[in-house]
Amino acid sequence: MKRAAALRSAGIGMAACLSLLPMLGAIPQASAATKHKMVKTAIVLNGKTATQPYGFVSGNTMYMPIWYVMNTLQQLGITSTWKNQIWNMKVPSSFSVDTSDIQVGKGAIQLEINGNLMHKVNGIVATDPATGKATTFVPIWYTQQLLKRVGISSPWDGKTWTLEPPTTVKPQPPLPANEVAKWQVAKDILTAFGLSPDTSGTSGYDDISATSTEWGVVHEAIEKSILTPDSTTHSGAYEAADVQTVDTMLWHAYGIQNADYQPGGAPFAWANAVGLNPQGVQATDLLTPQELSQMVSNLADNKRGYHALGDNQYQISYPIEDEATATFNGDSINGQPFFTSNQEVQDAILQTYQFYDAIQVTDENGMLTLTMPSLGGTEWFSYSTALGDIQYQLPGDSTWQTADVLDSRELGAAANTSLQIKVPDDSGLTISVNEMLPQIGGTVSLGDLEVSSNANGLQVQRIDVAE
Repeated sequence: MKRAAALRSAGIGMAACLSLLPMLGAIPQASAATKHKMVKTAIVLNGKTATQPYGFVSGNTMYMPIWYVMNTLQQLGITSTWKNQIWNMKVPSSFSVDTSDIQVGKGAIQLEINGNLMHKVNGIVATDPATGKATTFVPIWYTQQLLKRVGISSPWDGKTWTLEPPTTVKPQPPLPANEVAKWQVAKDILTAFGLSPDTSGTSGYDDISATSTEWGVVHEAIEKSILTPDSTTHSGAYEAADVQTVDTMLWHAYGIQNADYQPGGAPFAWANAVGLNPQGVQATDLLTPQELSQMVSNLADNKRGYHALGDNQYQISYPIEDEATATFNGDSINGQPFFTSNQEVQDAILQTYQFYDAIQVTDENGMLTLTMPSLGGTEWFSYSTALGDIQYQLPGDSTWQTADVLDSRELGAAANTSLQIKVPDDSGLTISVNEMLPQIGGTVSLGDLEVSSNANGLQVQRIDVAE
């Protein structure tokens, strides 16, 4: 009885640890102590054995007198109360509490954190060999789930229960005004891709806690593989982002895995090739707020398919996709690949982006006028179709000619010249870029782009060409 008196005087109810003497509140399903085969266990905190209570197995589940666990948790500043078979674990504000996906279950004992119900369990009253007194034992698994919600990992190996407290978070120094933290980049990328911050869970990182205002952004970015932590214990979210890091985050946001088929073949070269990076930046340059703003603007323009130049004029921005699946998947015939080297792949995909990115559009008076590379004198050609006829004009021409479809191979244009096309703005002009492949006796389509206009303005839609 001395233990019960001591607990009451300390303000910690006996069953706060669920190591209850029946006099403090009988458990309905176990009104008398039952006999079980007791085994000596160990509870370890910070690498040291804190206590060695007895436990037992019932129904293939380990039961332990949680009073000992609660005494150990007091070393972390976690106190408990017990009243009417409700154990309430009081957690300091320095801990984060995960209240997501609560499944209460059924049982006579309520497990709470800061007054919020997390689980219901049934206990078993048995004699504690250490005291000779009847004490309430509960399944260890439920207590593990409770501790997990406050960031305490507590693995059980059959003999030892190891309590691993949350990592202590170190304050991170602010960055200079001309630098940008990785979490800020992650926030803009999540917004651009329609992803929401995820504030659930606990943080195992020493530089950000789950109570931080940035945690939701960092957690979601890590979960979506957009942000790669520096290590399992350090997120690096508050560190300055260089250009190559930002390019890699964008690369991951697009879900790109096979570098060989992307223009440039690596994140920094890719971001340059597809027009995401500001002009003149180097891979190791620390990104400035102004440069991040430019990249975010470039990304938004790419997602809608164009940059607005003013005066009803637009520059096409070929929408980015994972080209391994959008362009090159299935590029073979009778087992023979269309492209037999990485250089041929790079030439093809770079030419595709360069062709589309060079197209300028004027949208006025109900007509779309496009200026695009003629591709004359090369192994590449464009093929354009619309709902009606297409008007076109070559350099030096004073009149417009008409065709139902337009194949640039038939125009005889000189190299490095431009071609103009004009169609009604609602005609749904589709432009494909293709490469002639003499080795297979045919051609391959490398891209399709549909351009039109409606009451909402210019519309650009990329159409995947892969099988």
